[in-house]
Amino acid sequence: GSGDTALTQAEQVRKEIGVTGEIDLVLQGGDPAGSSAVKWLDSASRQAVTNSGGDLRALQSLPGFLAGFNQGSLPDEARTALILNRIPSYFSGAVIDPKNGMALSIFGLTHVTSVERDRALVSELNNLSANPPAGSRAFPAGLAVLAQQALVALQYDQLRLTALGIVLILLV
Repeated sequence: GSGDTALTQAEQVRKEIGVTGEIDLVLQGGDPAGSSAVKWLDSASRQAVTNSGGDLRALQSLPGFLAGFNQGSLPDEARTALILNRIPSYFSGAVIDPKNGMALSIFGLTHVTSVERDRALVSELNNLSANPPAGSRAFPAGLAVLAQQALVALQYDQLRLTALGIVLILLV
């Protein structure tokens, strides 16, 4: 049916660009370009890719962006400030939003995953987000996260309707 066509098209997109979707890890609050924030985001991002069993691929991140201008290693805070001040925001804007105090890592889904696998990936990012630097919060974001949240809400509503139906049957 049409589902087969959608899967075929998704696989074609994956072949063309190498990913089928995106999940972001957002770090918000405090100084998102501060040394502890950048180190935390770098570590959490590496762990996310490792724990994904090949389902996630790092695409862009603030730590990766900064390391790209510092011979491959994470810069200290002074060098970070220099990089962010000298590089136009249209380059850095994909991975840092200083006005809203946000930095992110962007991951690509390497293939079409099931709803259950998306849920597991989001859950893993939630686990990694549990201990952000002081004054910050971390959370997963993106279309896969929204889809997973919508599914949970639908399942909850379905459970409530089923319970209501049972109660009504018992009352009759």
